[in-house]
Amino acid sequence: MVPKLAPSRMSGLDLDPRLADRLGIDTRRPLEKQEIAHLLTGLRADGETIEGKQVQRPTRSVASVFGLDDDGLPSPEQVEHILTGRRVDGQVPVDATGEVLPDKVVDGARRRFLAAYGASGGPNQEAIDNIKSGRMASGVNANASDINWKLHATKPPTAFLELVWSADKSVSTAWSLAPSEAERAIIQLAHRDAVEFAMAYAADVLGHTRRGADGDKVEKGEVSWFSTMHFTSRPTAEIARTDEQGQPYTEFQAVPVRNADPQLHTHAILMNAVLTPDGHIGSMDLDQLAGRVHEFGAVYQARLAQNLCAQGIATHLDPDTGAARVTAIPDSVRQHFSKRSQDVQDVARQFAKRAGQDWDSLNSAQQLALLRKGVQSTRLAKEHRNDGTSDFADWRDQAKAIGYQHRSVLRPDERQPELAPEMRQRVAYEASLPLIEAELALLWQFKGTF
Repeated sequence: MVPKLAPSRMSGLDLDPRLADRLGIDTRRPLEKQEIAHLLTGLRADGETIEGKQVQRPTRSVASVFGLDDDGLPSPEQVEHILTGRRVDGQVPVDATGEVLPDKVVDGARRRFLAAYGASGGPNQEAIDNIKSGRMASGVNANASDINWKLHATKPPTAFLELVWSADKSVSTAWSLAPSEAERAIIQLAHRDAVEFAMAYAADVLGHTRRGADGDKVEKGEVSWFSTMHFTSRPTAEIARTDEQGQPYTEFQAVPVRNADPQLHTHAILMNAVLTPDGHIGSMDLDQLAGRVHEFGAVYQARLAQNLCAQGIATHLDPDTGAARVTAIPDSVRQHFSKRSQDVQDVARQFAKRAGQDWDSLNSAQQLALLRKGVQSTRLAKEHRNDGTSDFADWRDQAKAIGYQHRSVLRPDERQPELAPEMRQRVAYEASLPLIEAELALLWQFKGTF
């Protein structure tokens, strides 16, 4: 079998002891499951409230702000009203008591309205016309139920941010087929160090909180996170659910797979609590996150490439994804171990078909019950398996079946000396041009304002 999940651990090496105390975290040991559960709900690890931290109210749904109906998409006239910041009847948005909603609330709801149609930023007139005609901003047919679900969804206070750091499939393949435990450990440590480096970078960017009556003062502070490393790809299906109050939400459930593909990745949870130098604790200024996700990912990939190259593992930049790829792994082998990247819902439908059922005809409760039963049976089968095989053996057999003979990717004699700073900057500049061009082309599609 692959290694068990790495224990959840705080970045306790440099965690401010004052913040650890406010969050009720004992940095001398790994977090326990119940402590993690409490932290993920915005509480201290012991389940108590965080002293001095203001509890935010849930965000209103787009439908409640603009007075949208429960069924059907808004008409062209109603879309026009929404884009000008008014209710669908043309009136000013108000709360349950009749008080006019702040501009900040209305603007946020309008952005979420556009996002439901796939339009971020300022859409052009063509995108607006598409939305008015009941289509997505891009012009493709819209799924009315999906859009309505998004428009009626409420957004609870943010207790944490989850950042997932995933190595390219070539890295995971080299790890899974490594001819020795030492080589496997080298690749795994390269990934772990890259995660720590990227998390420190992200924490430096996001570790700010707003203060003052109008939130006009931004102050830097200390933050904390914990992480768990996973070793295989486990597809999860999105299932639309409703809570006891009838509010929609999404539940994610693992889809049972017969042979999981190797996939080195780490889930890092960044707690939404910032401790300032004077002892004030507040929420992160999430405006700092806008447009930075790809930047964080690039930092991780660059550090991973640097770590691998330092061990004599040749890497190159994937022109399509910007990921660090191990050069020695052929594309055909990389693709073979990417089977689970296919549409997750297709995997769920295939699983249901094997169980003699039609996935699309099942309600949400039946879908959940089917997947949970499948996951349980899969775990029991693994626990009682006595044929002596392991995931590593399965992966080696798969490689053999496609005619691939793997050998060590370590090439210590072929290490290249580190480039001088000026040369590194030049290489980085040239490598970034096509990536930036692709981002600008995407922005150009949604040029213009309301």
